[in-house]
Amino acid sequence: MNQLIRAACAVLSLLLWSASAHADYARDITVELRPAVESTVHVQVRENPRHRGRCVGPTLAFVHGLAHSAATWNPLVDELFASGPRGAACKALLIDLPGHGQSALPVGLGFGELLLDDYVTAVQGTLDGLRTQGLRPAALIGHSMGGLLVEGLQARLLASGSSLARRYGIHFAALMSPSAAAEQPWAFAESGAAAATVGAFVVVDPLKGPVVRVDAATWSFFFFTNFSDQFSPGTPTPAQIDSNVWNSDEAAYAGSQLVGAPPFARLSVGAQPFAPRHGTALVFVSPSQDKFSLRAEAEAAYVQLTGDSRKLGFVRIDDNHAVHDMHVAQPRRYLSQALLGWFSAFR
Repeated sequence: MNQLIRAACAVLSLLLWSASAHADYARDITVELRPAVESTVHVQVRENPRHRGRCVGPTLAFVHGLAHSAATWNPLVDELFASGPRGAACKALLIDLPGHGQSALPVGLGFGELLLDDYVTAVQGTLDGLRTQGLRPAALIGHSMGGLLVEGLQARLLASGSSLARRYGIHFAALMSPSAAAEQPWAFAESGAAAATVGAFVVVDPLKGPVVRVDAATWSFFFFTNFSDQFSPGTPTPAQIDSNVWNSDEAAYAGSQLVGAPPFARLSVGAQPFAPRHGTALVFVSPSQDKFSLRAEAEAAYVQLTGDSRKLGFVRIDDNHAVHDMHVAQPRRYLSQALLGWFSAFR
């Protein structure tokens, strides 16, 4: 009888372990952004529930864009996990930048005064913290401003004699509609339209300081419409945007630096930070109806980042509804047209 009880307990423990092994969980990592300035960064760790105790495929880390949160990655991650017999990934690490989503406001500095440089530091410190906890992403994916932060991190590491590949073992990066760096053409910023757009939504919050605050309806219009102002199929309603916590206040200084609004200059990433010799293959995804990154500009940016004049890693999505946030509105089509082939080869 005792042996039977012990066997039953062992089976129950195994079942409980298996169930808990697939439950999503969170990691909160405190990062020093500047001397005497800290932020606790929230990372949602999602595990593919189809792997049944045996993780197959890469772990991917994701960095969201301006006025977004890490939760905006969930539709795409759902499709990644559902793709093929076992899914295209094992784990997804969804990083909330400081003051966004579930991450805390910084301590020692007002949120509104954070710069893109602080966000780069936050991503770097978060990857360092995840590594100490055994979470080592093999790929880093950034959307919009998040794509620029990935570029900025690689440039910073290269300047210190390291790289994404050497420091973290990250040999694959995907930039999805990335904001342009200072070395890249960007009519939206250079025309002054970007500074005017950002400035129109700056408010002074009593707790956060100056922030860019965009209501859900306007947020939807910005990121889900094409050049004819038509909404993409699958565009979330304002109520869904709010309930899913996809919209977020943005630090006004970071937003100003992003678009080069005086007195800030756009972030510089140097020459060819993703040249093959640096060890991280780059995919650059360009939706044809992206209002913030025109196709010709995107192609020039890819060449500047990689030196690849053949544009082998440049992925075009040519569709009347291939909008800036297509990965949220149409994640299955986005995955199949833009990323799945690359993830399969990488895996």
